[in-house]
Amino acid sequence: MNIISIIADTRTLFTKGKALKGSGFLNNTEAFSAALYAFLSALVVVLNDLGLQVTVGGTDLHTVANGWTITASLVYSIYRIVTNPIAGFSSNSPPSSVQQ
Repeated sequence: MNIISIIADTRTLFTKGKALKGSGFLNNTEAFSAALYAFLSALVVVLNDLGLQVTVGGTDLHTVANGWTITASLVYSIYRIVTNPIAGFSSNSPPSSVQQ
């Protein structure tokens, strides 16, 4: 494995990653987190009103909503990188272990 090719490939990854810039991804993540928190809060209130005692505090709801949001945003960002032809590593170049 050649350290120079690793550095070049890493630089290429970050350079091509600029294709994802400006997608509003962080704004969408924050909005999704807030909507999920509101949905979970409403669900707890409805369940309590129906007689099912659900004892969940605001901090717990916030933690759960953020955890689910982080997981969803990670999966979505990996999906965006994999499916975007101008992001990530180029599929035309062979892996560095094949190059001599």
